[in-house]
Amino acid sequence: MKKILVCFLLILGFLVAGCGGSGDALTEESSVDSSTEESSTVVSEESSENISEESEESSAEESFPDAEPKEPANLNLLTGIGDLTENAIGKRPVAVMVNNVAAAMPQYGIDKADIIYEMPVEGYQTRLMCIYADYTQLPLICSVRSCRKYFPAVARGYNAVYVNCGQFYGIDDYVDSLGVDQYDGRFFGTHLFAKDQERLDAGYKKEHTLYFNGPNFPAQLAEDKVDMNLEADKLGATAFKFCGINDFVTPAGVGCTDIYIDFGSNKSGFIYDSETKTYKKLFYNRKVKDDVIHADGKSGVQLEFANLFILHNDVAFDKDVVYNAEGDMHRLVKWQGGENSVGYYISGGVKQEIYWIKESESDMIRFYDKNGNEITVNRGKTYICFTDTEDVTFK
Repeated sequence: MKKILVCFLLILGFLVAGCGGSGDALTEESSVDSSTEESSTVVSEESSENISEESEESSAEESFPDAEPKEPANLNLLTGIGDLTENAIGKRPVAVMVNNVAAAMPQYGIDKADIIYEMPVEGYQTRLMCIYADYTQLPLICSVRSCRKYFPAVARGYNAVYVNCGQFYGIDDYVDSLGVDQYDGRFFGTHLFAKDQERLDAGYKKEHTLYFNGPNFPAQLAEDKVDMNLEADKLGATAFKFCGINDFVTPAGVGCTDIYIDFGSNKSGFIYDSETKTYKKLFYNRKVKDDVIHADGKSGVQLEFANLFILHNDVAFDKDVVYNAEGDMHRLVKWQGGENSVGYYISGGVKQEIYWIKESESDMIRFYDKNGNEITVNRGKTYICFTDTEDVTFK
């Protein structure tokens, strides 16, 4: 019995000594390999190969701490942020035409838009197309204005319901051919479109007072049995190729903190805020030398964007649409782009030269670097404009 006990103690001693030596060796190896991040990753990968299946499954988070987080179920396809209400998941956005002349300022309801397009119309003025991802949370929006060919052509790419008031003759057949669900303020009652009495009392011209009652819109859509489910090719398709949820990308380009776009009758300005990593919008009236903060008329919130896209476009005239006795024609925007198109993506204080392609009305616009790779875009709100080549100043 004593011999057995002695043997057992000797074996136990050897085992303890062996374990101690193994621990020292691991400590030494770890101190050497952790000297560089790359080596540390290699060691982590080698170590994970020796983990049993049961252990690997139970500690997946610890083994892969840098794994990309899953996209939230309520992902806003226009911004890449998880902020949709439950009833808006997988549903179509809404695009609303908004006046953008000094006499109609300030607009309201525009600070809630996820993407804002600014495009030229007659008289070198511009109009905004505000796109909202969550049709169940639409605000009151003022002032609503009329349609041009290229606005619903762009809205169609997002499978959006299109809201406007007024449409010049000569484009009805084209707009109908797009297959958009269109709500024109001329044909709906005051539960959807009405004059803002406060604006009328303040002396605004009537054409600058029409508002769209967004909160009443879901009931109207239900009554009209409009299918608000996204088309199959749009379901889950984001408006841009967004970066990772916890990432922020810097475009491959040069510094750009101030941008001024001269459309003729008005200018848009953007100043970069390095703390928020957004561009804050200014509005310039050609008759007024000083700039004005472009803010929402009800909330007082200044418009700001994570992303700016400035797309150079030699704006032509639509010979098919003459709108007065003098022979003035509607303007046209060449939204198709192409490999030879020129534009800029601006984010994070940097601008990058790009081109864009929108193959048809039903396709979303896509953005590419000069090597033909689709660019990665930061998550957040986006401003997009089409403008003549020489009308932009970068600082």
